Amino acid sequence: MTEKKTPISEHKEKDVKLIRVMLLKIINDDQAPRKERTEASKLLLRAHHSLAPDKTVVAKAVATQAQKMEAKLTAAEEKEIQALLNA
Repeated sequence: MTEKKTPISEHKEKDVKLIRVMLLKIINDDQAPRKERTEASKLLLRAHHSLAPDKTVVAKAVATQAQKMEAKLTAAEEKEIQALLNA
């Protein structure tokens, strides 16, 4: 199942990259007040965090695909997959 993209999620990566460029300009500006540079640094870290993939979503997708494969899995592998899917 593929998730339908919303206008916000569709442009998320492009928008975050643009924000990153703008925040770096503020951070690197020696004339900017210290408080603004600090806040820009915090926002930059949040922007990077928003682009990081959610590890549980990736693990569940891999586990689901592994279950659909016709290959025989060991009991340990099957147990690990069930643990990921039930997490």
